[in-house]
Amino acid sequence: MKIASKKKKLVIISSVSIIILTLFVLFIIKPVILKLENLSGTILGKKAELESLTQEETVLPRQEKELGNLKDKLPKILRAIPTQDEVINFIIDLEQIAHKNNVTQSINIKEGTAKAEKEEEGLKESVFKLTLAGSFPDIINYIINLENLEYYADINSLNITHQVSAPETVSEVGPTKLEPGTVNVNLDVALYVKE
Repeated sequence: MKIASKKKKLVIISSVSIIILTLFVLFIIKPVILKLENLSGTILGKKAELESLTQEETVLPRQEKELGNLKDKLPKILRAIPTQDEVINFIIDLEQIAHKNNVTQSINIKEGTAKAEKEEEGLKESVFKLTLAGSFPDIINYIINLENLEYYADINSLNITHQVSAPETVSEVGPTKLEPGTVNVNLDVALYVKE
């Protein structure tokens, strides 16, 4: 009987131990594991949020720097699009370029309308029909200087012819004799002007 009661005690102790262990796992360990999983998810979310804020902190100074650069360039950009009254400065610049490059030039201005996308931006197009005469290197330097002007302008057409003989030409200052080998250029330049 002693063996049976020892077996019974052993079974009871084992059963109670298993029940206590099961209750311990169900009521203590499992809730702790669930809390750890929730905390892990929260930590990952906060980490992603922190990375996002860190990126914003690095992007913001860079954007502020770019904005500062654009603010520095704003006067130059505003000068690039003259008003109707400031078009005379463009003509003066053309005259200076012609004189600098030893090029004979005549200028005709044709008022036009801008393309649809330019009209939406409040711009009007003035087309300058330039007739140039000079040596080929001088003409090329003239065009390079023209392209380097700080105006919002497009070269719409360029026609270059080579003068073999020496015909007499008439300009606004009177008849002039062109040297053999002179290059004649017809150039259409569209200058965009604020309306």
